[in-house]
Amino acid sequence: MKQLLNTLSIVAMLLGWTACSQDENLPTQPEEVKMTIIAQLPLQAVTRADAPLANSLTVGIYEKKDNTYTLLKREAQEITANSFDYVATLVKGTEYRIVFWADNQPDTESGAAPYALSDLQSVEMQADAANYEAFTAYVDVTGGKSAEPITLTRPVAQVNIAATAEDYKAAVGLKHTPTAAKLTLNNSFKTFNALTGEVSGSGTVGFTDSITAPAEGVADATAVPFVTGYTFAKTEETKLTCKLEVADASEIFFTGEYKDIPVQANYRTNISGRLMTGSVTCSVTLEAKTTDSKNQTIE
Repeated sequence: MKQLLNTLSIVAMLLGWTACSQDENLPTQPEEVKMTIIAQLPLQAVTRADAPLANSLTVGIYEKKDNTYTLLKREAQEITANSFDYVATLVKGTEYRIVFWADNQPDTESGAAPYALSDLQSVEMQADAANYEAFTAYVDVTGGKSAEPITLTRPVAQVNIAATAEDYKAAVGLKHTPTAAKLTLNNSFKTFNALTGEVSGSGTVGFTDSITAPAEGVADATAVPFVTGYTFAKTEETKLTCKLEVADASEIFFTGEYKDIPVQANYRTNISGRLMTGSVTCSVTLEAKTTDSKNQTIE
């Protein structure tokens, strides 16, 4: 009996040693940490009546390994303020790129979303949206290390066309009352990669707006807004071609083309002047996102 007990004790010791050895060989679980990234939209985007705060945020978390990015998670949430905290659960010591995209989603199911966001690496502008304001940024982080706050900026250029009150009145004198305008932007960039900030492809985008007559007694040089368009653009200035069509109640009575128009991401391009009648003169300005009082900020 004593010999049997000794044998069982030895077997138990061996089994215990084997179990311990197996536990030591198991891979350790990665340590997860929660990180908060402070992101904000330009303050003026909240206060401008014609460019309300983006109401929807899409976030993509990409793991970076050997200069290759793999999408791990994508989620959307509502934006209610121009500054917000995004909390991400990351693996300590692992490198990531976190991509932010904010835009204005329609209130009703019948409204058209401004951008196709099924793939943040291939964002495309969609037709017939009510608001093409959009803001984006990305930040590179390492799990467990603090991240710098980021500000989202526009990946698009805004193109505005306005006649003068004098030009409008002259068109009326020729038996045309401008009621609608269409702006076509040719050789526009088709696709935006929010992961890298790069634009690609080439295409044409069109925008149509109604025209409101200038008030009685305004100065001849007063601007009469015609139409506003948007296009993806590089962070440095590039050129495109614009086509303007103006219609009255029954027909298009004016067509104008403008070449070598400067555009730049997060900048506003203004084409204004006597566009339809007379000498058909116009001026083009590129207004920068800057605090310099000589330029008007895009926000």
